[in-house]
Amino acid sequence: WDESPVNVKKVVTELALDTGTVSPLLKRMEHVDLIKRERSEVDQREVFIHLTEKSEGIKPDLKDASSKVATASSLSADEAQELNRLLGKVINAFTENKE
Repeated sequence: WDESPVNVKKVVTELALDTGTVSPLLKRMEHVDLIKRERSEVDQREVFIHLTEKSEGIKPDLKDASSKVATASSLSADEAQELNRLLGKVINAFTENKE
């Protein structure tokens, strides 16, 4: 959320998830007015995500909650990143098995 707009491909890479997992999440976020998706004028295959005023308004609360979770977990930054990667694999496995 530090960058807006951001390319969907970057989000997929950063979260270590596949597009089949991220796309429905983005669709739900757009439905509740947290993001706006927009196709590139240069390359229609490229999609950018923009934060809305609503999401900008809740940023401080989310940063505070994120900080509290990080502190409570007692994981190092590397461990948290590895956990995120592994959870992404689990989510992908469930998503693939569901289809």
